[in-house]
Amino acid sequence: MKNKRSVPHTGTLKTGDKIKALSYYFRNHASGYSIARAMMPVVNETAAGGRTVDIIELPCAGTNPRTVLKNLWYTLRSRPSDRICHITGEVHYLSYLLPREQTVITVHDLAGLFGYRGFDLSYYRWRCVDSLYRARFVAAVSEKTRQVILENSKLDPDKVSVIHDPLPPGFKFTPRKFNSDRPVILQVGATPWKNPARVAQALEGLNVHYRLIGMPDEDCIRILERNKTEYSIVTGLDDAALICEYENADIVAFASFSEGFGMPLIEAQAVGRPALVSNIAPQPEVGGRGGALYVDPADTEAMHKGFARLINSAQLRADITGCGLENVKRFAPERIAAQYEELYSAMD
Repeated sequence: MKNKRSVPHTGTLKTGDKIKALSYYFRNHASGYSIARAMMPVVNETAAGGRTVDIIELPCAGTNPRTVLKNLWYTLRSRPSDRICHITGEVHYLSYLLPREQTVITVHDLAGLFGYRGFDLSYYRWRCVDSLYRARFVAAVSEKTRQVILENSKLDPDKVSVIHDPLPPGFKFTPRKFNSDRPVILQVGATPWKNPARVAQALEGLNVHYRLIGMPDEDCIRILERNKTEYSIVTGLDDAALICEYENADIVAFASFSEGFGMPLIEAQAVGRPALVSNIAPQPEVGGRGGALYVDPADTEAMHKGFARLINSAQLRADITGCGLENVKRFAPERIAAQYEELYSAMD
């Protein structure tokens, strides 16, 4: 099948080990790369550990009923009877056609519960919430996501565990002399819930360069122009270029209003950049104590003061960087894969 490929394993297996193959189900790449980026380190570590692994990418992108039916038909024609099936995110509805006792679902967020109404909400619940009952285990990428699942379903709490996303490959500590004349404030993601307009407002009066990855809305641009804040925008970066953006930054801004996990926070920590981050869950859970400067994302004055503190205090930056480098060890791919392996082993 053109949408299926195998990952070679390199692990050493002991005599008597029971091996069960895995099929990882991914949404079509045209729907976005974020889930694949988060889950591929787990896939690779699992293959390296000795399991036989297949990657199945669904043929159709999107969530309209016709697309969903096509993806379900594809799954029905190819569903295994002797493999663990891991749905890596968003396409939870595949569980309706997969072996219940052999299926794991990773939930990255359930944002649609708070954005849809009427039929759209009912359809979303069928796809993303009710389908969770059809899995043996459910893994939430944060405690916040786990609580959203439990508050909006009747799932057994023992069935839902927290397994964080792993740090993507290539992110490592890269020292940089702080640019005290005009520090670069990096923001990864520019959609409204990432809060770029309020960050732009908070930077008023600070001699900085605001570097946005992603296209912000007109309101954000208007604020930057009005306040005469130097800024630049870049889109369409690959992973290597994204890593360079972190390395060239002095401070990372991630004052988001809504996240299932929040990858930019641990990416900043891994590279060794202090971050000003939302104090809304799950960011304190992910960033750890002292691993970022946490602020109210709705309070532009608090954000302004936070940026000023980071710019003016080398000691604060060093303290946050040190805590961040220690915290990010929790998200090493081998550690995250080992947590998934506990679920897989329970199904062997």
